[in-house]
Amino acid sequence: MLFALSKILWWLLSPVSLLALAFAVGLAGLLIGRLLDRAWPRRWGRRLIAAAALVFAALVFLPVDGWLLAPLEERFPQVTSPPAHVDGVIVLGGALNPYESDARGAPQVNAAFERVLAMARLARRYPEAEIVFSGGTASLATPDFREADQVRGLLGDLGLLAPGMVFERASRNTRENALFSRDLVAPRQTERWLLVTSAFHMPRAVGVFRALDWPVVAYPVDYQTTPGGGVPWFDPLGSLERTQLAAKEWIGLVYYRLRGWSDSLFPGPRRSGED
Repeated sequence: MLFALSKILWWLLSPVSLLALAFAVGLAGLLIGRLLDRAWPRRWGRRLIAAAALVFAALVFLPVDGWLLAPLEERFPQVTSPPAHVDGVIVLGGALNPYESDARGAPQVNAAFERVLAMARLARRYPEAEIVFSGGTASLATPDFREADQVRGLLGDLGLLAPGMVFERASRNTRENALFSRDLVAPRQTERWLLVTSAFHMPRAVGVFRALDWPVVAYPVDYQTTPGGGVPWFDPLGSLERTQLAAKEWIGLVYYRLRGWSDSLFPGPRRSGED
């Protein structure tokens, strides 16, 4: 129930939804004011439309997406020299479009597919390590979809399926990724595990694993910005999409902390070298 409610609330409160709602309410105010011959609905309708237009213009013409994404993506350093030895690698799902993949009966990848590419690379680099892919469905529209099954089939078709790979197929969110995977492989405190997910998602993911007492080494991939927070100039649709992505992640950080699912509000590297 809470899972469904969280999805519905995000759909209602996301930046694009709020902008659309503001335009709709503003237009309704103009229409009601004209029908009733009242000035105040027209006045507030115009103000609301103007405010929404200004916010929309800011999101399109200013690098708001970069300002929001850069702190998330730079929180953990990019790994340029992987450790000489790891005991395991856990890769979080989110690399496929669930609705399209389910409808087509074949994997339809998205920008986060670098997670799966990193999984294949690391499986070759660490042939003795246990490789876990964790992903069920995060979509209310496709409750029976299992990303892990699709990724397993795709890797098999490409000849990249390794004997040490394990697929967790029941999780619906980041906490369940960590919880169900921990139950599946029973990691020990002395083991070194790499955590692979998109760079913007890494702070929340690491916080979840720490809260479950599973030490991990951050291995961020799928960067949306260049070093320093650069983003493509005048990319209206891309800017809105990246702003949506960042807003969801910042809200997720707060929500996970309030639920006690993360060990801190904005997890970062520890001096001990764990991350």
